[in-house]
Order: sequence, then C-alpha cells, then structure tokens
Amino acid sequence: MLLAAIRRLFSEDYYVQIHENRYEILPLSPFGVSRSFPARDAFSTSRLLVGNFIAAEKLLRDSLKQINGGSRLKRYRLIMHPRDKSEGGLCEVETRVLQDLAYGAGAHDAIIWEKEPLSATQAKALWQSPQ
Repeated sequence: MLLAAIRRLFSEDYYVQIHENRYEILPLSPFGVSRSFPARDAFSTSRLLVGNFIAAEKLLRDSLKQINGGSRLKRYRLIMHPRDKSEGGLCEVETRVLQDLAYGAGAHDAIIWEKEPLSATQAKALWQSPQ
C-alpha cells in the first residue's frame, strides 16, 4: 500500500495516440493539453506502424521528457492507442511492440487500447478498472 502511494507520487498518466511517424500525447493530469510530436527519424514503414523500434522508442522517451520538463524521477502509466495501420486489430507481435515501447520509454504500466478514441475522463477511468 505504501509502495503504491509512493509510486503514484512520482508517476504521471498519459494517453498516447500513435499515428504514422507521429505521437499525440495527452497528459491525464488536470488541465492537460494534447501535444503532437512528429518523428525526426521515421519509425513507420509502408506495412508497419512501428517498423523502426529504436527510433519509435527514442521519440516516445524524448517526448515524455519534454512534457515532463526533463525530470528523471518521473515514471509513467501509458495508454498506447495505435491509430493508423491497425485495420482488423493487432496481432500478438504488434501488441508486444507497443508494450515494449511503453516500458522502454519509462512506463511502469501500460494499457494497449484498440477501440474508439478516448477523452481524458475515459482514459483516466481505464486505470480504475482496466479492460
């Protein structure tokens, strides 16, 4: 219980929409404003949303640090939502790539969301009762 309270103190929640070569990140804290982060190095390919894992992970990590003011103490809970190239759903490999992206960027917990776009309120509610 104490560990969970400490973790929440140093944790931030974000809703990450993944588009082709771009992230849109919404902080789920009060007054969070969505920001777009285009890739300097393309991470999408003609077939895959994340075809270059290293470039995708670096962009996500750098984007979260930029939103957070560069704090190294913060850890994240991320809702990863692929918005492009996911017709017909994600396979196990694509789901694993998204989880590994989140953990590699500093997340201690991640939810992969494949349904309709979420509002900030809906995204926050996912953490109370994960899918």
